[in-house]
Amino acid sequence: MCLIVRADSEKHSFTQEVIKINNKRTPEQLQQELDQTKHLKKYYENEIKIRKAQLSHLNRRERTHRLCSHGGMLEKFIERPDMLSDEQIMQLLSFAFHKNDVQALLRQMIKDAEEKSYGQSL
Repeated sequence: MCLIVRADSEKHSFTQEVIKINNKRTPEQLQQELDQTKHLKKYYENEIKIRKAQLSHLNRRERTHRLCSHGGMLEKFIERPDMLSDEQIMQLLSFAFHKNDVQALLRQMIKDAEEKSYGQSL
């Protein structure tokens, strides 16, 4: 005996059937089953590609939102941000974040965030 799982691409469902191994099928029947299986394989490979693209899009959109949000927060603390170049902003941030107390606070914030996310994943 052998368990066969068949997928129906139109209904997006699976059916199971048990067949006897010694069940004689014609070469035409076997070829038809092979063609159907190849079609289903191609269909589900395409579904995987679609889901990966959707996930990539969501991750990209989430990152873009975070960058805009953080940039907006930064601009609240800088007088006339439109007058400063990228290099000047980088110089200002480097100066601000190289202070020991700022580094200690940043490490603590990261540690707290990691503990919170670890606790939620359990």
